[in-house]
Amino acid sequence: MDDHPYSPAGVWQTAYGELQLQLPRETFDTWLRNARLVAHEDGTFIIGVGNIYAREWLEQRLKKVVVRTLGRIAGRSVEVRFVLAADHPAPRPDGPLPYEAACITPECHASFRSRAHPHGPVGSDDCQVCHEPDVGGHVYPLTREGDDLCLYCHNASARHTHKHAALESVGCIGCHDPHASSTNYLLKAASVQALCLQCHTMPEGLYTHGPVDAGECVACHAPHGADNARLLRGGEGPGHCFQCHTEIERQMAAADHGHEPAAADCLTCHQPHAADHQPLLKTAVADGCMQCHEPLARIVEAATVRHAAVVEDRACAACHDPHAAGYEKLLRDRGDRLCYTCHDRP
Repeated sequence: MDDHPYSPAGVWQTAYGELQLQLPRETFDTWLRNARLVAHEDGTFIIGVGNIYAREWLEQRLKKVVVRTLGRIAGRSVEVRFVLAADHPAPRPDGPLPYEAACITPECHASFRSRAHPHGPVGSDDCQVCHEPDVGGHVYPLTREGDDLCLYCHNASARHTHKHAALESVGCIGCHDPHASSTNYLLKAASVQALCLQCHTMPEGLYTHGPVDAGECVACHAPHGADNARLLRGGEGPGHCFQCHTEIERQMAAADHGHEPAAADCLTCHQPHAADHQPLLKTAVADGCMQCHEPLARIVEAATVRHAAVVEDRACAACHDPHAAGYEKLLRDRGDRLCYTCHDRP
């Protein structure tokens, strides 16, 4: 942009200097120090600032001072509009920069500073941790190739048997922004779950597993690598589920009689993400039981009179505990007492 004294750029430079003298130092340094002219359109000076807070504060508190100063120097009536500098980047430099030049300024890479979570080297202005010096044409090669650069500091999955497939295909930057993000862990999506769903389809159901409902895929799955298939944090079988469902683990450990499918794998009866039956059952209670207990299923099907508890409400689970019990046949109580829980009147 032309910096002739009467050009828009020249007028802004002069006004910038005068504003620095007019305003208290703290006010100028906080709100205007990094401001810059990004455009001039039909008498309107479009001033880029670092963040939305500065934009709103300047619009509400300092706009009249800025307009008055610019108008006096320009010798005419002017308008001012404040915008985010990150939305109006400067043109790419066509020559080498001075050695002391900063990479992140209101003109260049400003968005890195406006996001809530910058990468450590970005936040400390240590771009040389990841980039070599300019080799010409404003090109700064990486100090290491691909994921080797990230893994030099972040030992994410080298020690694990199973790696997240994304690491093998798109690498670290498939999920993480290398410079800055609005989301913790430099994620490229608004949340962990939103990121996972870019590749993984979530099963649907009327009821969802608590961690799924909370969007916490990483409660069950390690994001980078694990020693268990499907990147499960707790291993195969019930041990993984027992990380949260400790009451069922204690019940099964203390009971004299255990349900063999439950002891082998929770997923025999339950869905891990979502299901149409509570508590995340693959089928209705009776249907699930009858898939294994076929002889009993044939008896119930052929009967002209059926025990209501078998076909209503909790079905088989009304009398039998699905995980473990202190009585044979997984009965919830001694036979007579169990019957009297429903048949308590003549």
